[in-house]
Amino acid sequence: MGNEINTRTQILLASYVGKMSASMQVAANEKKLKYSDGYYYKRVKLPVSANGMQDLLLNDDSQKDGFCSISKQKINQGCAFMADRFTFKAAIYQVPESSPVAYDAWSEGSQVYTSLDEIPAAVKAAIAALTCAELEFTVNGDRQWIAPVNSFNQETILSNSNKDGKNVSAPCFVNDEQLMQFRLHLPQGIALPAGYYVAVEVCMYGAECRIAR
Repeated sequence: MGNEINTRTQILLASYVGKMSASMQVAANEKKLKYSDGYYYKRVKLPVSANGMQDLLLNDDSQKDGFCSISKQKINQGCAFMADRFTFKAAIYQVPESSPVAYDAWSEGSQVYTSLDEIPAAVKAAIAALTCAELEFTVNGDRQWIAPVNSFNQETILSNSNKDGKNVSAPCFVNDEQLMQFRLHLPQGIALPAGYYVAVEVCMYGAECRIAR
């Protein structure tokens, strides 16, 4: 291989060469695949008064839907990924009475993403719909898992702690030819409050391989 494979997830990814794109299979036969740790993430602002099912990955890159390392529901071209850990975070912003903040003017550095348990009690009460929602992950339309949002932060109130997130027992494989989707399922008949902007971040961690140049 192009480099040493030294983690369990990288070893598992290497066993999926037969399911990778044709160009990556050729590169594997030529020992040109390079393995490493990796992650992909998506940050998106939900519509005010959002309800029902919300797709977090959109087809149109031109939409000002947040900051993202996933392009058009796909990972990077010429890359394959095995995800074994997922995190979910939320940020809550009160809607100004006039001139709401333009989302495309927000910068990554100004976003303050916190775990759900860090949200003040008054705000948490106002967004009870989010705390009892479910997050679903699909690959090519096949559900890989679905889990309650509040299960991602059950061990600690510290954002970015190693205890936050969810380790899946069956790692999820995806390559550059497959479409991914994260869906947020809000409880039936309940909508997010009109008085708040709710921004969410989903991130998947694991191993990736790409063609060495």
